[in-house]
Amino acid sequence: MLRAIQKTQPFNCSVARSTPIRILPYIRVHRFSTSRYCCNEQSQPSESAYDFPWLLTTDKPRIEKYPYEAVPLLPLSLQKYFTNLLGANLLKASLGQNFFPEQFLAGAGEAVRQTITSLSDYLNNPEDKVKKEQLQRILSPSLLERFVKAAPSDVNIGLHLRDVRHTRLGDIWTTMGNPATYSSPDYSVVNVVTVRLPVPNPDKETFTSTLTNTSAINTLTQGLQINVDVLFEANVTYKMSKKGAEDDILIYDEGVRTLRVRFGTPYFIPAKKFLNAFDETGEPIPNSNWSWRIIDIDQLLEKESMLTLSEETE
Repeated sequence: MLRAIQKTQPFNCSVARSTPIRILPYIRVHRFSTSRYCCNEQSQPSESAYDFPWLLTTDKPRIEKYPYEAVPLLPLSLQKYFTNLLGANLLKASLGQNFFPEQFLAGAGEAVRQTITSLSDYLNNPEDKVKKEQLQRILSPSLLERFVKAAPSDVNIGLHLRDVRHTRLGDIWTTMGNPATYSSPDYSVVNVVTVRLPVPNPDKETFTSTLTNTSAINTLTQGLQINVDVLFEANVTYKMSKKGAEDDILIYDEGVRTLRVRFGTPYFIPAKKFLNAFDETGEPIPNSNWSWRIIDIDQLLEKESMLTLSEETE
């Protein structure tokens, strides 16, 4: 399904909550700008039911202010503009000016809507091998595993995305270089807002000379991966009920909120594999050997990664 975003088809730590949802024996109902609570004293699910990592309409973003790393002396806004522009231009060079971002965004919306419904179905029936194989082609292994492990066995989870009112691009994250250099003692990882690249350690070469050194440039062209954040303003429904008793509703949340989804390419080694041949009009010929994957939803894995890194450095 996600592969279909190529050219001619529609599209190819502990989770912190700003508002605790351990509200039983009450049911939360949030519908657009109104909320109400319904008493349900019979509902006593496992504690893990309230730890399922899905944001409610009233929750704040997991990362309210992103901790971008930037080069000193230059305004962050300027650096952010140019690093996002780099990612956008690479995508246009590979996928075509006519495809990115308009067709990409259109396909992304349909892909997310179907994927969230399929995820909900699979969490309620984890023995469904066909559904699992479908999700494995769409979701990254780490994201699928995170949701599966968090889903309690004694509840049913309903997730639905309806009435997408607006879709827009967020940040475009570009990772350059051979993946092996990121763990090499001879290289350091440099993050410039939304661009990540390996550079030789200071005792070998300065960052400035890296940009003009042929060997260093060759290192950067040895690999490429691009991740794209897409923000959907949509009506999102999240329902949790006791398994075998659908009327015994534990959580019900419905409302318009921004759903942040990160789409990722494979890691292309070398980087030129990401670039396609061109037809007589100058448009890229789509490469059908890869497909997009959803690698994060509402910054779930990214937030947990930040918390883990923070704990390790303390």
